[in-house]
Order: sequence, then structure tokens, then C-alpha cells
Amino acid sequence: MTKQKLKAAMALMADRDNAARDVAVQLGVSVSTLYAYVDAKGQPRERASELLGKRGVRSKIAA
Repeated sequence: MTKQKLKAAMALMADRDNAARDVAVQLGVSVSTLYAYVDAKGQPRERASELLGKRGVRSKIAA
């Protein structure tokens, strides 16, 4: 997963009309790799924050 693919994955997964399998195929990664970096709502997981160079990435929705 590259930083560019990660950003695209976050945007695509945030759109509930996109299926995870379709996003994974479009990005050229497996579904398990996709979910290792982002959740079903497109929010970054800890592994993504490492790639993005951020600590403690929080959901934009969470307070």
C-alpha cells in the first residue's frame, strides 16, 4: 500500500456505494490489505497512520 493508494482508499471507502472488493480491485490490493489500512467507513487504522507519518489518527467524527 502506498500513501497515494491509501488516500484513495480512504476516500473510496467513505462512499457507502463502493464495495470493499471493488475498491481493492481498483487499487490493486487484496481486501485484507485494504482492511488492514482502513475500516469500512474509510477511517484510517493504526497501520495507515504509520504510512501517513501521523500518530494517533482519529476519526473526524469522533470527538
